[in-house]
Amino acid sequence: MELSGVGIYFINLEKRKDRLESFVGQFQESDLSIERVAAVSGSEVGSNISAPAEVIACWRSHQKVYKLLIESQNSHAVVFEDDALITREVLEWLEGITSSNFRGIDLFQIGYLKSKRISLHHVEFDPAPFNLLNLGKCIGYALARIDIVYRNWIRFSRSFLLVFLSAVSKIEIGLNSELRNKLNKFNNYFSNERRIRTQLQVKYPLVYHSFEAGAHAYVISRELASVMSTFNSPVFLPADLCFMGVARGKNFKILRTSKSMCSQAKSISSISLRTNV
Repeated sequence: MELSGVGIYFINLEKRKDRLESFVGQFQESDLSIERVAAVSGSEVGSNISAPAEVIACWRSHQKVYKLLIESQNSHAVVFEDDALITREVLEWLEGITSSNFRGIDLFQIGYLKSKRISLHHVEFDPAPFNLLNLGKCIGYALARIDIVYRNWIRFSRSFLLVFLSAVSKIEIGLNSELRNKLNKFNNYFSNERRIRTQLQVKYPLVYHSFEAGAHAYVISRELASVMSTFNSPVFLPADLCFMGVARGKNFKILRTSKSMCSQAKSISSISLRTNV
């Protein structure tokens, strides 16, 4: 089954037959059309002073996908690395999407890495506006940056603020113009987030201007693919760090789900080093 305006690609090294079989096997019960992109190997590119050969090869592999998207008629591409674990939830989501779901969105991360060593990026409006519910100040920033804590705090803080905004909006007196403007700003933010979440057909709260560690599952637009096809050259950043930097620049519409929908298999990584420093 071809998706309307969206291509599905997965990156796979020729020598990783094990990953090829396991990844494709996850789509056996689906009619989705997926396209294998032959990954660039480290031996093809060599190393440099700023990045190991495997890191360079990985980024070049992602850029191969971007060039395929640019050459196609599609507006977006779903990009998987071959160690992505495709759940029933992800399959059902893929079967229901078209290019219209990603209208106006440049990068949408549906899978990221979670561990005690990985810190999540606190972005605007998260964990909460006003700094009234600043999670880092309440429990310490080390705990606040753990995925499950951060994710549930987003749910709690947004639910609390929605109730608060609903109650305050009924008050006709005692609100100065500055406070009323702030309340309107936050209310518009929540309304917009719900609208985009509905558009994307996901149930998890969204986090704006954020891309977390891991580039094994995401959706990219043709416009951003055009930029990224020549970005990071010569290569000095791994794929996920490229997107993390671009997300924080806020020049593109980049967002992610507050819960990772797609994890990675525990097979041996093809990248042994992420930096030469």
